[in-house]
Amino acid sequence: MRKPLHGPKQNELQAIVNAIPDMIIRIGKDRMFHSFEGNVTDLYWPADNYLGKTIDEALPKTAADKFSQAVSKTFDGDGVEQLDYSLTINDKIQYYEARMAKSNPDELIVIIRNITREKEIQQELRGYQTLLEYKMEAQTTELSAAESNYQDIFNHSGAPSIIVDHDITISKANQKFEELIGYLRSEIENQMKWTDFVHPLDRDMVTGYHFARRSGSGHA
Repeated sequence: MRKPLHGPKQNELQAIVNAIPDMIIRIGKDRMFHSFEGNVTDLYWPADNYLGKTIDEALPKTAADKFSQAVSKTFDGDGVEQLDYSLTINDKIQYYEARMAKSNPDELIVIIRNITREKEIQQELRGYQTLLEYKMEAQTTELSAAESNYQDIFNHSGAPSIIVDHDITISKANQKFEELIGYLRSEIENQMKWTDFVHPLDRDMVTGYHFARRSGSGHA
């Protein structure tokens, strides 16, 4: 690893490097690892084992191929390259996010962060979302079945029945009500009011009773 910096400013910079959750790597144009700083606890090997080794020597083939391609793009361009890759360490998959940029024509800096926990949280959230969607679908199916049963009972009831909205408009009427008053349901539903079938002298009383029930204040 690169020797720690010295002096007041250097000590301050070194403290910042040591405190960040990321790992900072310097890689040469020859694909050789030059230094490791920052959080090096999640490396495949101890940091010293990488120094003097190339990417192909130090990493498993799949990760090495991805790294090498990103390194080439970084040296060939002027921007920042981003790379996501994974390694199996102690029989557990670890996920990483790397950003690369040239520090000079012969060396680039790679900042790497372990994003395994973020991946696990995303997977947990997807699991919760799938479970929630399943429960909502099941409840919707149950409600649809209950509504269908209710509609069947309402439509085939032996007694004339209506459903009245807040403004006293009849939103639903069954066949027996249709037969009772002589109007078609298409003429009644959302067209006529409950009070249209009440004697004029009783309309105020019926209206008061309706709104009293709606407000929960009892009979008018």
